Amino acid sequence: MENEPLLTIAIPTYNRKKYLIELLPVLLAQIQQADPNDCFIQLLIVNNASTDGTNEIIRSIKDFKIKYIENKTNIGADKNFIECVKHANGKYVWLFGDDDLLEVGAISKILEIVKREKFDLIIANEKNYVTGLKEKTFFDNYKELIDYIDSINAHFIL
Repeated sequence: MENEPLLTIAIPTYNRKKYLIELLPVLLAQIQQADPNDCFIQLLIVNNASTDGTNEIIRSIKDFKIKYIENKTNIGADKNFIECVKHANGKYVWLFGDDDLLEVGAISKILEIVKREKFDLIIANEKNYVTGLKEKTFFDNYKELIDYIDSINAHFIL
């Protein structure tokens, strides 16, 4: 794999220490189970200048490689999402909510899909629908994207 992960799990966060305390042990355990040799998955956390001690929680995690970016000022949610994508090294980027929790085996399932298939876009929602789009399609706005997804009977939540 030439030193680049296949999947970056990117978590944009702001003042979500209480959620990260619950999320990170589950997330790290699933990553370890899915990728025991640490060659397919990168975990990236981009902290949007939190003031609640979020940075101490991230820095306290031992024995796991996390790419951690801390914005100097709060740049807003949208720009923080963009920062996640800019700093991701994976071929695929999974933008993951800092207040979301994983289904058992979710990371293994996603990793299995991206290893097996060559998708340009994967859309997953909470009902465990996963759809891959094998063609390169560009959209001028969200409405066009939603109309396209609807036309191929994919499931997507904004």
